[in-house]
Amino acid sequence: MFKKALLPLILITISVFLSLLFAEFLIRLIPTLEVRYDFKKYYEPDNKPGPPGPYRPSSIIELGYEIIPNAAWFINRYGMIGKAHNLQKDKSCFRIIVIGDSITERHWYVEKLEELLNANQNLEYRFELWNAGVGGYNIDQYYYYLKYRLLKYQPDMVIIGLGMNDFDTSMVVCYKDTEKGLVKYRFPLCGYGSIKPNPFLFKHSYLYRLLLVKIGEIGNFRKKGNKNKEEGKYYLMRIKDICEKHKIPLLCLVFTYLKPFNECNSGEKQNARIILYTLDELKIDYIDLAPFFPEDKRYSLRVEENKEDYVHPNEEGHRIIAEAMYSYICNNYFKVSR
Repeated sequence: MFKKALLPLILITISVFLSLLFAEFLIRLIPTLEVRYDFKKYYEPDNKPGPPGPYRPSSIIELGYEIIPNAAWFINRYGMIGKAHNLQKDKSCFRIIVIGDSITERHWYVEKLEELLNANQNLEYRFELWNAGVGGYNIDQYYYYLKYRLLKYQPDMVIIGLGMNDFDTSMVVCYKDTEKGLVKYRFPLCGYGSIKPNPFLFKHSYLYRLLLVKIGEIGNFRKKGNKNKEEGKYYLMRIKDICEKHKIPLLCLVFTYLKPFNECNSGEKQNARIILYTLDELKIDYIDLAPFFPEDKRYSLRVEENKEDYVHPNEEGHRIIAEAMYSYICNNYFKVSR
């Protein structure tokens, strides 16, 4: 009797195992899935590549990683780019915290904007710009960075630099430890702190990584209460709520692709439209930088290190960004002429 009951259980177990094995091989055979769930996409070493770095695992799991304070001459004690201002400020100080990704992290437009504002004798304030840009961060990380770290620095204004891909779900980030395996990570299940990936399965199974991502997407939708809300809109609403609660002006800076718009693919064009539409819908103040970059000059305004990089402006491009921001801030927030 026992053997008869055990046989179906064994057959079911074998069937499930073979089905999972088949699914694993199927994912590896389909090019689009193979690229998306390849381990290399989800693993980043302790020192993430690219300027300026270096990075470390963050104590805030939603961030995944952060810049190491005082790790280089251009990184200050707060783990931000540029000079460190005193935490305490007087009434003459107007503190602006700029949040963004690798474009902001390069510091040029933030530094130039601070110079322009402080050079204007018609403005009654002494301006401090704190550069909280972190390469690879997306809109969800901007929200958690602001909520858990940046509010304590008492900003008088928050500026968010939105790259064209900032509404994407942040990729999984794992940190390798030679003795303990994968000890730190950030992935779409970050809101469920009790659920942690199995290091072995995460490293070796495409199917396991796919399941984690899909479960995380479902979890994110449940938290929002509306499956049709875009990730970007959801987190922008939360950022707006924080700023309104603390009576902090919020300004978004919308970057542009550094190539003619007609050369952008459909996905790139859609990214730009979604960001602008969402900002309009939420009634968030923003600067669209596209008109400031003439299409016939965009190639000359991108960095030269990578000819396929149509995202990062060079120093001249950052100057254009800073001047556009300066004019907008003076005319819309302080009502003074240049």
